[in-house]
Formats: sequence, structure tokens, C-alpha cells
Amino acid sequence: MAYTYDTFSDLKTELARRLSDTGYVFWTANELGLYLKEAIRVLNAFSGYYRERVTFSTSSGTAFYTLPDQVTNLAYSITTRNLIEQLQFHLLESTSSQVTWAGTSMFTMADLEDALTRRRNQLLHETACRVSRSTTLNVPPDGLVTLPDTAMDVLRVIYYDADSRYYTLYKSSEAYRGVDSGTPFAYTQHNTSPLTIQISPPPIDSGYIDIITVDAPADLTASGNELLNIPDDYAWVVKWGALADLFAKDGEARDAIRAGIALKFYNAGINLIRSQRTVISAEINGRNVEIAPIFSADSTNAGWQSRQDTPDSVLIVGPNMIALSPVPDGAHAVTLDIVRNAEIPSADDDNVQIGREAKEAVLGWAEMLATFKMGGYEMEVGRRRSKLMPDFAAIYSERLYGSNNIQDATKPMWAASRMKDNTIMMEEEA
Repeated sequence: MAYTYDTFSDLKTELARRLSDTGYVFWTANELGLYLKEAIRVLNAFSGYYRERVTFSTSSGTAFYTLPDQVTNLAYSITTRNLIEQLQFHLLESTSSQVTWAGTSMFTMADLEDALTRRRNQLLHETACRVSRSTTLNVPPDGLVTLPDTAMDVLRVIYYDADSRYYTLYKSSEAYRGVDSGTPFAYTQHNTSPLTIQISPPPIDSGYIDIITVDAPADLTASGNELLNIPDDYAWVVKWGALADLFAKDGEARDAIRAGIALKFYNAGINLIRSQRTVISAEINGRNVEIAPIFSADSTNAGWQSRQDTPDSVLIVGPNMIALSPVPDGAHAVTLDIVRNAEIPSADDDNVQIGREAKEAVLGWAEMLATFKMGGYEMEVGRRRSKLMPDFAAIYSERLYGSNNIQDATKPMWAASRMKDNTIMMEEEA
């Protein structure tokens, strides 16, 4: 049953009242709406608040499934212009256009585009929250494979031959040079530009690699309005990273205090993403099955991709990808309990889908976002209000998972320890 006690308009009115701006003079209604939407996404990032049970059908011979392609409520939707508008509000710049720059000389549209692209790529590299798979790279006789220039990191490499026999390659710090050709068992990553990997030993016969990488999506531009291609509930992390860079510019735009605050929010977000869980539990054909990292299957059941049968385990490749082992031999029903994207209201009369227990945390975070552009004492008071969010997440998670000492495989690391990143909060006054 859905919540019906507050509409989006009600929440904006409440936020305006707390900011003593019921006439929407210093903050527009649209601006406050953006802050509330971000706060709802932050709520989900901290606590995994929005859950859903989804089912999809497998295809014969297909082991890997990209979750945003299978689950509507995991699809990416945040675009470049969405974040540009938020940056404009935080920077006290004109929001009349998110395509051409209509603001002051302190910033340019290129500044915002570059900062967003740089921080989005850095976030992907640091967290691997979106992984990609390729199976078409041929291994040459010398075993040296050059990856596409979009590859930023290599997470998994499997060698397979013309007979579809799969061999797990273990990452090594040193290539086995000078050895005779044979069946590959290791790879070495060379951080060249583009990245290359050395397969060792070089294969006797021609073959291919099945590789999982972290790739950089297309650069973010106002004109192209590209998708960020990261989970929607972590778009705010990219925004804070961009703000840290923009306020660290030399010249009249420089604001060391706000640059430092933005960087702390960015780093806190990175820590959250690293503890992210998308899949909570799984069933195949109505029976509970094991959830395990794909590296576990690679080490204990090497060559599992060579066998087709009814799957009995779900392997986590990344937050956006799973694999099924054994490889499905036909259509099987896969049911997953997942942490889905936050439910974001769009119209003023939409009911906001948060419980009464979470309302203060959402409003507190939105207050922090609104006061950030003010600087000084008001900004510091707003930061104090943001402490409500991790406090709520800790209580919510303890009640959800229980207070025992059993470490559930699906329990986020920060919830298990009840640790909060207080570096993003204002220190208590003496």
C-alpha cells in the first residue's frame, strides 16, 4: 500500500517554511523540489530504503544479465542537464538555460561539463558501480591484448578456445615471459594508454578472452545531454565532486571552505557506493539459491561457463550485472529481491513515498542542500541538520537486520558496524 499522507507540494511547503521563505524569494519552488528529490535518493543510498521483488526469464546459453536492462526500476535516467541545473543553483548562477551559459564570468559551461565528466569517471574507477563485459577480443600469438581506449580498469579475465573451453586467468604482478606457448592461466595488467594485458603463457591455438572491465561512458555535455550511466541514487556524489573542483579553481570562483565541504560529501558517497548491495535474495524456478561473488565460482568451480543446466546460484559480477551458474539450458524464472531506485515524485500532487519515520531525515538533508549556497553560519547550521540522515540509516538498518552479531551477506558494511562518516557533518559546538 502506498503512502498518502504528504504530497510533493506539501513537502516543498514544509521545507520553505523551515527556511523562512514561504514566498519563494531566495529559493524557488523548483529549486526546493530538486533538493527534496536528491534527499530522497540519498535516503535510499544510505539505507537501501526502497525494495522490490522482480522476475525475469533466462535465455538458453546466456549466463550474464545486465540488471538495468532487466529491471525497469534499476534503469539509469539522470542526465547531464539535470546535474548542470543543480550546480547552477548551488553556484548562485542563472538557471535560465542548461544548454548555453547565461551566468557570470566566474564559470563557463565547459567548466561544469569538464568537472562532471571528470568526477563521473573517477567515481566509476574508484567504485566499479557499473561494469561492462566483452567477449570478442582475440588473443594474438604473443598474448598481448590491447583494450579499447574507454577501459579504465580490468576486473576479470577468462580465456576460452575455439571449442568453448573456459579457463580462469589469475591476475599476476609479473608476466611469464620467455615461456613456451601453452594453456593460459594468468594475466598481467599494464597501465599503458590504452590499457593492455599480457596473457601468460601465450596460447598455443587461437582464442578469445571474456573480460569484465570498468569503462568510461561518453563525455558529459550540455548539448548532448548524455545519461550519467551510473545508478540514479548516486548521481549526487558526482555533483559534490564537481562542486569541489569548481570551488577549487584559481581566481574569483575560489572558495576553499565550500570546496572542502563538497569534497567530504563526495568521499562519503564513494564509501557508500563501495558497500552497495543491489541483490538481497534470489530464487530460480521458485527455489532459494545461493548468492556469491563471481570470483568465488571462478576459483572453486573453474570452467563453470562450459556447462549448461538448471542454474543453482546467482553470481554477483557488479552492482549492475549478475551471472547464473550453471549457464541456463533454457528458460528459467529468476526472482530477485533488490534495492531499487528511489521513488521520485514528479508532479506536485504526487504522494511522496517515504514513511513518517524518514521524513525528518529527508527534510534535514534538503535543508543542508538549500543553505549550502548561503555560506557562513547558515551553511554550518544546515550541515548539522544533515546528520539526521546517517542517524536514521543506522537505526533503520539495525531494525531491518536485527541487532545480533551474525554477519548477513547482504548487510551493508556501514550498517553492520553502525559506523557513520561523520566527516561530512558539522562538529558539535563546544
